[in-house]
Amino acid sequence: MGHGVPGPTDDVAIGAGTTVTIDTTPVTVNSLTVNGTLEYDAVLRAVTVTTNVSIAPGGTLQTNTVGAQTGHTLSVGGNLTNDGTPRPEHIGQHVGREAHLHGCGEQHASAARALTTDLRTLTINKGTSNANILEITTSALSVQGTVVDGTPMAYLTITNGTLKMSGSFVLAGRTFTAAAFAIPATGGFWLNNPNYTVSGQNGSSTLTGLGTTGTGVPGSAALLRISAGTFNIGTATGNSMGFGNNTTVIVEGGAVNATGRFGVSVATNNLTYAQTGGVITVCTIGNASGALASLDLGQGVGPDVVMSGGTVIFRINGTGVPALVTTATSRATRRWASPTRCCSSAMLARAWPRRSTSRGCFPTSSSATPPRAIRCSSVRRRFSTTARAT
Repeated sequence: MGHGVPGPTDDVAIGAGTTVTIDTTPVTVNSLTVNGTLEYDAVLRAVTVTTNVSIAPGGTLQTNTVGAQTGHTLSVGGNLTNDGTPRPEHIGQHVGREAHLHGCGEQHASAARALTTDLRTLTINKGTSNANILEITTSALSVQGTVVDGTPMAYLTITNGTLKMSGSFVLAGRTFTAAAFAIPATGGFWLNNPNYTVSGQNGSSTLTGLGTTGTGVPGSAALLRISAGTFNIGTATGNSMGFGNNTTVIVEGGAVNATGRFGVSVATNNLTYAQTGGVITVCTIGNASGALASLDLGQGVGPDVVMSGGTVIFRINGTGVPALVTTATSRATRRWASPTRCCSSAMLARAWPRRSTSRGCFPTSSSATPPRAIRCSSVRRRFSTTARAT
């Protein structure tokens, strides 16, 4: 890099009015502050910053303006702050071509001013636990110059740690690199931006579990948390999200829409589940499973399933299974309260009487008019001995 190559213990600062070209690889430094211009050359380069990267007002981090190299990487162990001058004609200019966020603890990727951070790809690899969080709070985010869905929007890989997508910027895209994506057991995805939409893809996704079904520590595997925004699952019949053993699902706002199922992938999986707000809509096109419900919380062990707010909507009936199945009745009794509207018995009653000592259907009323949409209110394990539809 210019007159000398910095080392792993160096804090590098690019002075205002100065242009430095990255012309060697790999490069590892302790911290990086860009007040001028830092540019990758036309050859594949990899830069690792152990702690923080700061692009100051007037600073630019970009790829070669005439090059076609798309594999440059910037790996950041601390926070990434972009307050620099946007150069939208240089795709990926702020974080090279690929950004890799690693390290433990909580990290932030932000832009304090009204600037666009433009990515090509983003890899989250933070320790070995989804308790390690990267939060994106930038004022504007785009992927390869766009904020609408298309092939370039398949930009995110989660290897370890949790990505918390915050801020209020507008973006709609498939986000994950594969239609049948999997959030790893040591990873998580937390949607916390009211204007961010994860677009559905024609495939079924997975929250990866740990251990043999029904065994292990509940809550020790993959995390999905929806606080704001819209999380779409699938585009066709049977496209679903399956919860692996010992996974955690939290819905406290926003919207989840599944063309098929939203529930455990195996009936006996352990699950930690809470809904305190938001709207979950399932089976919008069709549940292709003959064994698992459209919203299936399984029959494994885990802490109390809390459904104290929000709404669950069952758009159409499934294929010979209850619309909703609770966990084991030996540990889980439930109350449903205040359905928002009802519909004909053809909608959800297909498996209405199907209740045993191990699995229960919600609601368990003998009514032939089950609810299509249910407003969740004070539904909690071990807190009631009845289940009813009103």
